[in-house]
Amino acid sequence: MDNTTLEAALDKLRQITPMIGYPDQWDTTPLDFEVDEFGHLQNVLSAANEAVGTNLRTAWSAAGSNTKSHWLMDAYEVNAYYSAETIVFPAGILQGPFFHPLAPLELNYGGLGVVIGHEIVHAFDDMGRLYDADGLRRNWFSNASLTNYQNRAQCIRTMYSQFKTPFGMIDGSLTLGENIADLGGLNVALQAYEAAFSREFNTARKQIEYAASLRRIFGPDLTRHKLFFAAYASSWCSLLPDSVAADRLRTDPHSPPKWRVNGAATQNPVFSEIYGCRIPGKKCELY
Repeated sequence: MDNTTLEAALDKLRQITPMIGYPDQWDTTPLDFEVDEFGHLQNVLSAANEAVGTNLRTAWSAAGSNTKSHWLMDAYEVNAYYSAETIVFPAGILQGPFFHPLAPLELNYGGLGVVIGHEIVHAFDDMGRLYDADGLRRNWFSNASLTNYQNRAQCIRTMYSQFKTPFGMIDGSLTLGENIADLGGLNVALQAYEAAFSREFNTARKQIEYAASLRRIFGPDLTRHKLFFAAYASSWCSLLPDSVAADRLRTDPHSPPKWRVNGAATQNPVFSEIYGCRIPGKKCELY
């Protein structure tokens, strides 16, 4: 980015509103449908239908304009999102394996830290970049910065399109925005972790003692950076039926969990250094 585009990006970053845990005010609007104790599927469909109706009714109203205070997830969900210049982290994700107040820095930053970085980067992915700090759709990139952005995004698109799964190849265009957020989120979290580590272990002696304690707990080969990447990888451990995995490959804007881990990690220079792996060709880096 040139200086003008960078300043606009920083302005957009400053305008993002974080919402943590649960809404400041709960929605107490009465339901327009009866909850069936024995009909879970119908309850889900009825709730979804009501939510769509509410969104449509408020889309152009004064009540619907205050999107920065409106939650699109329930507090218990293990998920997070970026939307309309807000980043939201429900209480459900503020626990293990993503976060624990007594956990080592590596586990928290490799888990929840990457999620936070991921959502921030969504403000600047292939869709997020189309909107400025006020949420208005306009091109705030200079011509040179836009060309550079598109070239780098193409690198990511091409790379993920070469990843093979048991059910076919990943669609690098469908998953571009999430892949950008994965790569950027991992890098942002690692930088934030390094800053936090330097603050907490601010002398060589403290760092040596901490490294020794990790080896005693996790084994002689473990380093703090390996623990960080292990936390990142473990957060995406999952097991899906083949039919679901095959369907998601065609429809889900996220890459399969394995490639969410491997795709981002292999492009990270710290990962390549500590594991001694060199990926052929140029690494993809957006920012």
